[in-house]
Amino acid sequence: MTSTLEITPKERFWVDNYHTLLAAGYQLRPRFHPEWKPSPIKHDYEIVPEDHVALFFRHEHLNDAIRISDKYHVMLRFYNSDTEKIVLDELRNPEAQSPHNRTVPILDELEIDGTAIFVMPFLREFDDPPFLRRSECLEAIRQILQGLKFMHDKNIAHKANIMMDTSSLIPTSFSLIRPWTTDGLYKMIKYRSRSAVGPMNYYFIDFETAAIYPKGQHSPDSFRFGRAGQDKTPPEFAKPVIPFYQAFKLDIYQVGNHVLRQCFLETYDGLEFLAPLVEKMTHNEPWERINAAQALALFESLVSDLDARTLRMDYIVEKPDHDQPYFPKQSRRHRRKAKLYNFLLDKFSCLKLK
Repeated sequence: MTSTLEITPKERFWVDNYHTLLAAGYQLRPRFHPEWKPSPIKHDYEIVPEDHVALFFRHEHLNDAIRISDKYHVMLRFYNSDTEKIVLDELRNPEAQSPHNRTVPILDELEIDGTAIFVMPFLREFDDPPFLRRSECLEAIRQILQGLKFMHDKNIAHKANIMMDTSSLIPTSFSLIRPWTTDGLYKMIKYRSRSAVGPMNYYFIDFETAAIYPKGQHSPDSFRFGRAGQDKTPPEFAKPVIPFYQAFKLDIYQVGNHVLRQCFLETYDGLEFLAPLVEKMTHNEPWERINAAQALALFESLVSDLDARTLRMDYIVEKPDHDQPYFPKQSRRHRRKAKLYNFLLDKFSCLKLK
């Protein structure tokens, strides 16, 4: 990481409004204090201190802070468009709430210098730390499909981007600049297993590219030109002229391919029974893809065939050749324990429920 001893132009907003945010109950990191002085570096071999590192390129619209009232780690984020606010307001409508609503919670809203800011939990990539048990994977997939169905029922297409609340998984929280550490320097994060802390909360974020289609999922305006979403591999994008897609069918493909196939089936052994679901969500012909409600129903059907005790206790192992870039990966100790347990589970039927 390169040391940046001067505040960048796009960071200036946070410095200029440090005390305004402090009065509103949110304290930014030392770098954004108007009287900030860089932490000293005594030796050339030392790691560059966290406060020397500027906000990530293209991410100056968000910053982390501590909520003073309870020391809770939060993220502050600009509303990037009027559409984003409209979509979030619709999904947060008290009259239409559901336990299946996986929209990122908005904890507070601020108006500073004409800029609308919303406060949300400090989230992390949904697959980091890695999953350790099959039941943990299935709980994540269930929540994602429930959230997708909830949005589609409200005629909202999202173009999936999903993160996780790790406040119970990583109680010490982690650094925005170096997320594998707690202090932004040397202290590595220590995390618990998802099974030990109970069900995690997985949320859809980044609604600036989402859209509402009041006339329904099959209305003419749901057909769009161009490319959208994190996954750039949908068959619709391979057309030689201008790419043309249907917003809700693209959503189904993005979740089926990027989330289910790449982050789960291609990363972990033991989830192959979900292959029929992935195939139906990623069909080359968009109109042959199942919808969100059908995807959730098929998922529950596939899971219902699993043995209850096996589902609860069966460890999963990362595939040795997967190239997911997250840190950390599963420990060697876990992989050895998982292989031994699964071997015993396979050999001795007395470990299984009848």
